[in-house]
Amino acid sequence: MDRNGEDEPQQERATAGRVDQKAKLNYIQWEDKFRIEKPYEFISQAPEGCPRKNFTLAPSSEQTIHDIRGSEELFNLDDHAFQVARQELGVIPTDQEGIEREYLPKIVGLLKSIDPGAEVVVFDWRLRTSDDKRRTTAKSGSVIDLDDPMLILKPVHAVHIDQSPLAATKRVKHHMGARANELLQRRFRIINVWRPLRHPVANYALAVCDGSTVQPQNLVAVDHVRKNYEGEGLYPLYDQGMKWYYLNRQTKDEVLFFKTYDSAEGVKARCCPHTSFKQSSGEQPVQEAGDCSNATPRESIEVRALVFSKVGDER
Repeated sequence: MDRNGEDEPQQERATAGRVDQKAKLNYIQWEDKFRIEKPYEFISQAPEGCPRKNFTLAPSSEQTIHDIRGSEELFNLDDHAFQVARQELGVIPTDQEGIEREYLPKIVGLLKSIDPGAEVVVFDWRLRTSDDKRRTTAKSGSVIDLDDPMLILKPVHAVHIDQSPLAATKRVKHHMGARANELLQRRFRIINVWRPLRHPVANYALAVCDGSTVQPQNLVAVDHVRKNYEGEGLYPLYDQGMKWYYLNRQTKDEVLFFKTYDSAEGVKARCCPHTSFKQSSGEQPVQEAGDCSNATPRESIEVRALVFSKVGDER
């Protein structure tokens, strides 16, 4: 049973080939100054004399990140705030024109398949890699211009939720203009669609938290200040009751959906904390012929979308 008295997913039904991981995840550290000074981080250039951020992160004690390989069907967006879907693709483009012309329409179609009749609006997409030498164009400590979609970013090593409820509503108003008030009457979600560009994923993988184990009082709102936009994310404080998962050896034909916001109050899980973590290479299973080695760096593409359910499905 989980902390809410509900049955946990019965992964014991499919344990063959599962590789659970142990990792210390980075959480925001509570400071009393937050009672009068809101946490913030400048993603763009900070004003002269102003620290780039006013909070710190620190690793937790070692946590188990459960492998869902073989039991993917037990997890869904409503109950856990994440789920896995299969979408077979050939070569995934990595240039801006190819991504916007070929890849994004396929993601929109996939999101519509899990919410028939929904209106889907992609508002952001990103390429990431853990390989500094090959592809990373955003250097550590540099000012990041998130208005440049071809700026290839590093994985994020902080437990976070991209959008607070306040920021989610602001996103709708920002992107949907005159239609925002009408669309805000529907159930709407912000869903991230994450997939590797090469497989299997080794090195750094993505860990997602079962949203039903997140306690709202443990979420710290943090301002994210960009060059042309100010948003707000949520950073969970460490809580040993949170349950973490990942998909071992995820291929580019497997996509991981996770919610950063859901306006429906009747669902069990409304958001999904997530973070990148370094896999223990010594625990990785033997690679199949033709697969990449355990040293293969993570290269991934993520898409963020507003998903407005059809009228009458407000929950």
